[in-house]
Amino acid sequence: MGVIIWLYLPGFGALRVLGTGFSEEFLGITRRTWLDANTYLGLLFVALVALHLVLHWSYESAFQSAL
Repeated sequence: MGVIIWLYLPGFGALRVLGTGFSEEFLGITRRTWLDANTYLGLLFVALVALHLVLHWSYESAFQSAL
């Protein structure tokens, strides 16, 4: 998702430097919506990693003590 934002939907400063060959939308979705989705999915991913660590903490502890 970040590649889409960076490559296909550059910021407004880049539009002035690179010219007008870039669009405000990709697949019918605006740059702002891509940025919001990127932020929320990133937060969701962090929360899922934290949940994974909490659920598997006993396994990791047992594995470390076995070494």
